[in-house]
Amino acid sequence: MIEPENAGKAGWPMPGSPAMKIVRQSKPATPPPRRAERGGIPPNGTPSVGPLPFTMTDAEIARDLRVSPKTIRRMDEAGKIPAPVTVGARSLRWVRQTIVDWLAAGCPDRQTFEALGKGGNS
Repeated sequence: MIEPENAGKAGWPMPGSPAMKIVRQSKPATPPPRRAERGGIPPNGTPSVGPLPFTMTDAEIARDLRVSPKTIRRMDEAGKIPAPVTVGARSLRWVRQTIVDWLAAGCPDRQTFEALGKGGNS
């Protein structure tokens, strides 16, 4: 058993004393898992995600732009974002690459964006 070099000095518990045993028992047997092992961001700082989905919902666009989904719907109604595509009877989705291109173009209104030849979700 190795005792700390300060043991027995002023303010330090004596080897074998109850206080020394409590200190030893309070140390975890194994270190806690690293953040990457718990499912967080890996050590290199780049999160490991699968391929991104082809389309986005209004909530996903809103999250990325830090606005509400209602703001995205209002922008769509006003023609300020690229046109969505209809999936099924009532589901609206935006093609991810179209949104990326729209952001790269400086977020022009729908008509200007389509005139640039980047709009249109076909």
